[in-house]
Amino acid sequence: MPRGNILLNQLNGGEVSPRLDTRSDLEKYRSACRVLENMIPFVEGGATKCPGTYFVIETKDSSKKSRIVKFHFSTIQAYALEVGDKYIRFYKKDGQIVTTYSAWVTATDYYPGKLVTNAGSYYRCLIYHTSGVFATDLAAGKWVITAGATDTTYEIPTPYLEADLFDLDMSTQTADVLFIFHESYPPAKLERHDHDDWRLVELYCVASADKAITGITQANPGVVTCTGHGFETGDQVYIQSVAGMVEVNAATFTITAIDANSFSIGVNTTTYTPYTSAGTATNRLFYADGKYPACGCLYEQRLALAGADDTPTQIDLSASAEHENFIQDPDDDSAAISHTLDSKKVDRIRWMIGQEILVIGTSGGVWRFGSSNITEPVTATNVMAKKQVPYGVARIQPEMVGDSILWVTRSGRTVRNFLYSLEADKWKAPDVTRIANHI
Repeated sequence: MPRGNILLNQLNGGEVSPRLDTRSDLEKYRSACRVLENMIPFVEGGATKCPGTYFVIETKDSSKKSRIVKFHFSTIQAYALEVGDKYIRFYKKDGQIVTTYSAWVTATDYYPGKLVTNAGSYYRCLIYHTSGVFATDLAAGKWVITAGATDTTYEIPTPYLEADLFDLDMSTQTADVLFIFHESYPPAKLERHDHDDWRLVELYCVASADKAITGITQANPGVVTCTGHGFETGDQVYIQSVAGMVEVNAATFTITAIDANSFSIGVNTTTYTPYTSAGTATNRLFYADGKYPACGCLYEQRLALAGADDTPTQIDLSASAEHENFIQDPDDDSAAISHTLDSKKVDRIRWMIGQEILVIGTSGGVWRFGSSNITEPVTATNVMAKKQVPYGVARIQPEMVGDSILWVTRSGRTVRNFLYSLEADKWKAPDVTRIANHI
């Protein structure tokens, strides 16, 4: 039997599964390939080779995994971040960012990554501090010795372990700030102050206004007097600006409410300096094991956080234009919002992406979150969440492509396209890998 040849004059159908070898009747068959490797199809029908890569330098430790994360500030200022086991390095314009050593000086603020020389040796700062006596600071682990004068690579330390790198949500950026979320670490933000001055700081998310402290006992445990504090047992309370008992400043305590005007901080304060005056206490959110959000995004000028171990289906939105203010007030439309998805199963929130609506990917499906009317802003009294498609998502950040969202299903073997269908007047998620399930 003679063989028939099909004329293929376009390749923009991409690569299709071998299961379609006999389906020459399909329109897609006439624009597709069995194998299309290292090629980019053109809309017009042709294809070109994928561009090559540029070798800059070896990673810090090639025996360990690391990932590249983009940081795009503007059309002329963009960086690639090498995120590795407990460190981040930075690249710009096809090169690794390096810095210089300076002589160590006392009574100076030093940030992680800063390089100094002292007594003929070379050091890198590990912990933010105001310098005192160098030997004391070194013994406290605030500095680490480097390989010498030629070791000028700029890097900052992080708490993120190799095993967690690819589960970090680093998809949310606003101007010079990149947010980082993972359920095993406090939420943080990476701030760019200069090419060789990046600072990783924890998000200071609060659920209450500052409450005035009028006394702290020297006892085991210490008891704080704070009239009308409004805290509950188990709250994470941040204390600052205390005079006298300075040991409690800039610290977060898991408190036990005693009554409306006092609470225990669960710490032995008998050896602390006596309290003299002042101080404030604030209810701090997302600052304990089980409460760290696994993902986040920006939506309607609010920071949305979700996916904590203790509340896997709860989503919290900050006050409008105040990303660390989570104080709720039903009478204030700009105040923070907290909402739990009404699902039959506890399907953990895996990712979120904000557009005209907030699209939420869970282990059991994809949800639409927003106001009851798409033309109105979301508020504490005007919020609606509905499940749109029943396919669970993988822990892989989705990508916006035009007006649609491409995401990987829970099995990790299928890519779906979340888009709005005018014909059906609802959101759909067709399988875009249906004819290429071998990839």
